[in-house]
Amino acid sequence: MTLLLQDSCCPPAANTDAALRRLADEITVLVWVIDEHGVITQLNRQARVYFERPSQFSFSAWRRFIHPEDKPQVRAALASATAAREDYQIRYRLVRSDGSLRWMKGVGAPCFDAQGRYCGYAGTITDVSASHALREQLTRSEAEYRLLAENASDLITRHDAAGRYIYVAPACEHLLGYTQAELLGRNANELIHPQDVGAVRAEVEAQLAHGRHPAQIELRLRHRDGHYVWLATATRAMADPDTGALSGTVAVSRDISVEKAMREQLQVREERYRSLASLLSDCYWETDAQGRFTVMGPEASSWLGMDAGCLLGKTRLDLAADPADPGLQEYLRRFAQRQPFRDLCYGVRSQHGQEPYYMSIAGEPMVRDGSFVGYRGMSRNVTEQRRIEQRLQALSDENRNLIDNSLDMVCTLDAEGRFLRINPAGCRITGYAAQELLGQRWHQFVHPQDREHALRVDRNAFGDGHDELHDFEIRWGTKDGGEVCLAWSAKWVSAQQMLYVTARDITLRKQAEQRLRRLATSDMLTALPNRARLYEHTDHMLGLVPKDRDSLAVMFIDLDRFKEVNDSMGHEAGDLLLQQVARRLRLRLRPNDMVARLGGDEFVVVLPCDHGADSAAAVARKLLEQFDEPMLLGGQEVFVGASIGIALYPRDGQTKEALFQSADSAMYRAKSGTGGRGSGNYRFFTPEMHEQARARLTLESALRRALERRELELHYQPRLDVATLQVVGMEALLRWNHPQLGSVPPATFIPLAEDTGLINAMGAWVLRQACRQNQLWVQTLGRPLKVSVNLSPRQLHDPQLVADVQLALREAGMAPALLELELTESSLMQDPQAAALTLQRLKALGLELSVDDFGTGHSSLSYLWRFPVDVLKLDRTFLPRLTSSVECGQAGKLAPAIVHLAHTLNLRVVAEGVETREVFDFLRDAGCDEVQGYFFCKPVRPAEFERYLRSGMAAAPGAAS
Repeated sequence: MTLLLQDSCCPPAANTDAALRRLADEITVLVWVIDEHGVITQLNRQARVYFERPSQFSFSAWRRFIHPEDKPQVRAALASATAAREDYQIRYRLVRSDGSLRWMKGVGAPCFDAQGRYCGYAGTITDVSASHALREQLTRSEAEYRLLAENASDLITRHDAAGRYIYVAPACEHLLGYTQAELLGRNANELIHPQDVGAVRAEVEAQLAHGRHPAQIELRLRHRDGHYVWLATATRAMADPDTGALSGTVAVSRDISVEKAMREQLQVREERYRSLASLLSDCYWETDAQGRFTVMGPEASSWLGMDAGCLLGKTRLDLAADPADPGLQEYLRRFAQRQPFRDLCYGVRSQHGQEPYYMSIAGEPMVRDGSFVGYRGMSRNVTEQRRIEQRLQALSDENRNLIDNSLDMVCTLDAEGRFLRINPAGCRITGYAAQELLGQRWHQFVHPQDREHALRVDRNAFGDGHDELHDFEIRWGTKDGGEVCLAWSAKWVSAQQMLYVTARDITLRKQAEQRLRRLATSDMLTALPNRARLYEHTDHMLGLVPKDRDSLAVMFIDLDRFKEVNDSMGHEAGDLLLQQVARRLRLRLRPNDMVARLGGDEFVVVLPCDHGADSAAAVARKLLEQFDEPMLLGGQEVFVGASIGIALYPRDGQTKEALFQSADSAMYRAKSGTGGRGSGNYRFFTPEMHEQARARLTLESALRRALERRELELHYQPRLDVATLQVVGMEALLRWNHPQLGSVPPATFIPLAEDTGLINAMGAWVLRQACRQNQLWVQTLGRPLKVSVNLSPRQLHDPQLVADVQLALREAGMAPALLELELTESSLMQDPQAAALTLQRLKALGLELSVDDFGTGHSSLSYLWRFPVDVLKLDRTFLPRLTSSVECGQAGKLAPAIVHLAHTLNLRVVAEGVETREVFDFLRDAGCDEVQGYFFCKPVRPAEFERYLRSGMAAAPGAAS
């Protein structure tokens, strides 16, 4: 006996065929029993109404209604199960008389008597069309959401309740360097910076406790190469709908270390609704003429959580969650008109105060002896299907909200490049309304100068089997005639013949890059080339001039009375003096000669000399002549002299470093021989100048003993918060008091210590002393003061540096967060790769890093992105020239731009050299975070600094200067 394959009954009569046809068109559940000979012995009530006796039902006739494509698998499955006397479950399609299809689920189980003898099969055939359609809808929806997630430029992740990654968008490789496989299964806390874990946990707990919307937080994730990436992250906590417990989280993260603002990107939950629960078995019921239940199948007990008998005597209206439910109202209308019904759905009130569940019902009137006596039918629990529908709708709404509220342009294009859909951000960025863009080709809006290039990139990106484009930067014209720079990412989906595009507005970032490129090669005070440009030009000239005679001169120029002008007339006058000197030097040189400013009052001239030393001497005399004329500073005539040291290539050096060193030595010799006011002197480098080196050795010997003789001490200059004028920390500055030489200027002994390697031991001593003193003030005053310590280039590249910092912190018992290490741009750029590794190790300790004298050396966007710095110290050369009223020149305009850029990169800005109220007011308006300078307090000894802290003198700026 094989079910549906053979049948012991006689072929059905014509009227039996019609009954079977109606049964196949209408029946929702068929319950059957056959004996060991394959004879139908029982059918359920719903099926018996179609036949006079059960044996009229024929499986062989039923098989005629199965879809031809499904018959082979049905035949094979049944043959296998019945041959082995095993249970089976199969799904197949029935073809209705009108040609439509319905999905059926067949279930069967063998029956055995008390002696274990096989005695037939029992089973059901159930209509599962609704469940099948719902499952297909869910599959399509999940595919769409996955597509959006995998093409988003932001990092979208999903985590389980323990914090492990269960989904990671492909953007993780671009953003963090990890592949998806490397992150799946790992705990997110392994990547989050230890200081940021608490903020993430607090956000999740707040959502669970108060049900509020996610708040965007800033946190750091560790890149695959070890450094940390700052991200703006919106995390959604997902709670179990029944228990309220955390079931997982979804996060959308944006890289904000190089971006102006934090934006939210499309969040897609993938595989969110897997393993949907199958439909529960149907339940048979009967009612009387008034609609009260008289029979209720035991299957309802599992839905109710109690005995189904409690429903007897009640009507559907008594049990309904909402009497106005459309499905219930349709049932009442059909009941009143004694009409059959099917697939009516309504909500049922839970008997235990829980959420209502939903029922799908089918029924027909019962007539006995010509009189209506009630209804009978089947009920199906469709709660899970209804909840899935609600979740799908919610997910669709969420997807739409994410796109509509994104700060990036999100759009779709057809195969011809026409806009099919665009979000509000796209309209805001371009200035066009949606109706003005829809149907138009994208390249119509590209800037004319970029259009040909954009079309070529488009052809290359989506030709030869390629279907993706990432971060393509292009200019667009806006409706008002302006232009914006957009970074495009796109993916072509062949199945839909559609291009999915996101575009980010990077206009402000590109403008900032252009400004910083100018800063990288110019001295902002004098507009002369800076050190980086000087080095580049000198290397270029060495490759052009002849090597068989003295053909190139390098001149170091140092002003003789610049410090006196600064001290007596102020830094503003000093700046004006430097600018006048720069103009005069340019006027007295040929167009191809270069004059650059190294910093302070030091200038360098590089020029070819056709006649060797004679040409160089003539130029030096011409340059010195300018100093015979007075400089006019604020209406006052000032005379300054200059000293020039000259080195010739190739006689005095084969490389630019050797030439600069020789010229510097010659300049010091010239300076020692300078006469009175207005006079000047120049010297060529000679080997005899090594005598000066011997004097250096004497100073070096004294410096080596300075530590052991306790001649070194630290002075402290406060740093104040601009908004509150509260002291938030201090900079530790090294001073040397020699018994015979007196107070040796740091500008004299610091370079010597750097050159001789003594700076490492001195730096370690400064670290330990500064940390001990700061921790003492923290404990005494009960304030979290931060101490800033300068690192020299040699220290930065010392393998012992990290150990020295750890030792200083451990001995002082000070929190690492209270220590800030200052580095110069030039020290970072000596060996960027090694510097980056050292800074990563220092950051791992928990301290902060700052860049000192920003803009005066190798200013570059690259190091701001490459190195994990926290603070940018704005050099005073970026401050405007100030009198009684603020007069902002180019530097005054650039300072707010640099502050704004630093804040965009999540860096705090500290301005040093603040000496007047006007400068302070300017910095406050520019958005500077902290200030330090003589206007508040000069560097002082620890005892005086502590008195300054206790007296609250920060509230009266200038009082201690």
